[in-house]
Amino acid sequence: MSTMMGNLRRVILAGLAAGAVLTFGLVNDARADVASDQPGAILIWPKIVVDTEGFFGDPQIDTEIQVTNTSNAVIAARCWIVNATSHCSNDPEQACLESVECAPGGLCIPQWSDIDFRMTLTKRQPVTWNASQGLPSFPCSGVTGDNCPFGQSNRGSDGSPSSVPPVQEDPFFGEMKCVQVDPNTFQPSRGFDPANNFGGDLKGEATIIRLEERDNSNDTDLVDARKYNAIGLQATGRAGQVLPCPDPTVPPELCLQIGGPNAQYNGCPNVLIMNHFFDDAFVETHARRIDAPVVSHLTVIPCGEDFRLQENNLGGAVMQFLVYNEFEQRFSTSTRFDCWREVQLSDIDTRPGPFGNPQSIFNVGVQGTLTGQSRIRPVAGPVFGNTILGVLEEFWECDGSRHPDGICTTASNLHFTGTREQGDLLIISPELP
Repeated sequence: MSTMMGNLRRVILAGLAAGAVLTFGLVNDARADVASDQPGAILIWPKIVVDTEGFFGDPQIDTEIQVTNTSNAVIAARCWIVNATSHCSNDPEQACLESVECAPGGLCIPQWSDIDFRMTLTKRQPVTWNASQGLPSFPCSGVTGDNCPFGQSNRGSDGSPSSVPPVQEDPFFGEMKCVQVDPNTFQPSRGFDPANNFGGDLKGEATIIRLEERDNSNDTDLVDARKYNAIGLQATGRAGQVLPCPDPTVPPELCLQIGGPNAQYNGCPNVLIMNHFFDDAFVETHARRIDAPVVSHLTVIPCGEDFRLQENNLGGAVMQFLVYNEFEQRFSTSTRFDCWREVQLSDIDTRPGPFGNPQSIFNVGVQGTLTGQSRIRPVAGPVFGNTILGVLEEFWECDGSRHPDGICTTASNLHFTGTREQGDLLIISPELP
């Protein structure tokens, strides 16, 4: 979803989609078993960002997260917030995006860690919170004085009320995963809604909000927002069963098998499909300057992760790209990521920064067309699928008197296709005491 460009995107990409039928119509891929428009038993937000103090410059940034119980039953979830914020090697307290932001001799090093929490949701209940603040108490918490309908409350089986912690630091870059669990035992379970074959009851969204406060009290603050749907993995009939783990070092009760043999949850896709503008494309709209280009950022995360040790073991993969322009010419490149990565498209095959962008296969000057389609295929391992998920964002230069720092933004979910014989593992941490 986006704050702009919806109709424009449909018009411009219509021609590309028609040509893509010729290119991809003969590919006999099975459908992917993930969805961003249906509830699931595992819910994934690939990108959460917080910078409420403007550490990386104006505007201020926060992410509003929403989770909804789509069933008529009380459900529960366990969630993990992954912190992928980089820090300077010679100043561990200083967050950074590039090494040039560190003191001389320092490197900007990713430092991955996670925190977890659990929540109970009453039937059909939505909850929302800002990532920077968390949610100290839930509506209808069940404490003294609450008038909860039908005896429902947001208290766990041990009587503790639900709460969501804020992200680990500010500024923050990372992701979040939630697994539906039994509201009494807090062990992974199937959904309660027969309408989706008990595949799961969790649905979610994320809205990244940019705020630029005006110095003059008579001026209205400038706000921009971009929104995407959380990605859902549906449970199979084996969800909730304790099965032998493909990794013999992992206790079976902590091992959630995504795809592959004995899958407890549907597998992540074989290929991600990304329809996008090529970087630096000039597209005239009612909301932007005529002489300003658009650039796109891709954020990717691994489908499977290991949350036991809270160290730098949270997964990654080599990604292969097939890039098609509107003439159906094909280009290719590859890159690697660990745990979490956001990258401008033109930096995938060139040095980070603006200097090599005109030579990138993701640049409009190389492709000669405004739009293209990229198929992203992570390289499978000998045992595990190494599948990935992601989200695409666009940054348009706009009227600076109406939009924060003169930028309009939009976010969109990627398309998925295909499955893999190999599965992935989501290894959860032991239950909270």
